[in-house]
Amino acid sequence: MNLTNHESDLSVGVNILDRDHREMSKTISDLRTVLSTGKLRSSAASLLLKLAHFSLVHFGLEEGVMAATGYPGLRAHCRRHQGMKRELTSIAARYNQAGAVPNDKSLAFLDELHNEHVLEEDLTFGIWLNETDYRDVGVDRGHRIL
Repeated sequence: MNLTNHESDLSVGVNILDRDHREMSKTISDLRTVLSTGKLRSSAASLLLKLAHFSLVHFGLEEGVMAATGYPGLRAHCRRHQGMKRELTSIAARYNQAGAVPNDKSLAFLDELHNEHVLEEDLTFGIWLNETDYRDVGVDRGHRIL
């Protein structure tokens, strides 16, 4: 099942994070579309690299918000991000070096990795954040609270 079609279900109630989650879902969906239409491998490789890079930037932003707001689950969340970074980097490197394109199994894994993380760890943070005085938190890309 292509879970990226259910973007509204991926809301964690924090606008800045939800925006990023939608962008990552869109990139996974675009990757699936490119592969299903038989477009150039370079398009797929480019989207995969975009997803890996955007995820790394997003993880930094998310961790910055967590640190700035004193989220008690920060350390565990950072460990989870480290594992996800390794997985994403490995997938991107494998397809970039081999000149191949991701198969359905890899796409399903990316869907699952993204969606499970958002619906479990990120949603837990979103609920905590919305129950605190940081309900309307804004953070710049330097991870400073606005």
